[in-house]
Amino acid sequence: LQSTLEDYRVKYTRQFDLRRQYHNYIQEQKGNIRVFCRSRPKSEAEAIEYPVEVLSYPEADRIRVTRQGGDGGADIVQEFEFDEVFTETSKQEDVYREVEPLIESVLDGFNVCIFAYGQTGSGKTYTMEGPSDARGVNSRSLCTLFELVQKIGPEVDIHIEVSMLEIYNDNVRDLLVGKLNKDTNLDIQHVREADGS
Repeated sequence: LQSTLEDYRVKYTRQFDLRRQYHNYIQEQKGNIRVFCRSRPKSEAEAIEYPVEVLSYPEADRIRVTRQGGDGGADIVQEFEFDEVFTETSKQEDVYREVEPLIESVLDGFNVCIFAYGQTGSGKTYTMEGPSDARGVNSRSLCTLFELVQKIGPEVDIHIEVSMLEIYNDNVRDLLVGKLNKDTNLDIQHVREADGS
């Protein structure tokens, strides 16, 4: 019985390593840096002030912005390409589905950084945090990570470090310190490597 158990453990480890290799190969083929675009729905006030739609989505990885030309001139059309474009009807699940494979890479020893960038009111907080009935990337990632850790079991020692920071108006804040210390700003430090870089 002991040798059978050891045989299964060896086979499991071999299969786990093979799955990890294939998974990380696929992630590398997709690119180590990926840029997604998510447009949010117009607010009621925006819909009244700007009734004409300016965004269109010619393909899954493209967004087209059309602005009216001034003084009766031709419309100004700009098209942008991303790894993935999420429209204003996209759900939190849709965004997370694209991010989720990166979470598996964390358990394989890779560092992963996910961040949202955009102007105030563009939907960064909604995408990353979301309300309780439509959780964002942050909480979904942590839930997935800890579910995967539980599946692996106590045989493997896993150490996880998580940081959640906000950069706003050149101030860096740690979002995990709680509301009591919300005004605590962090310093940005430039560290030189031993080779001078």
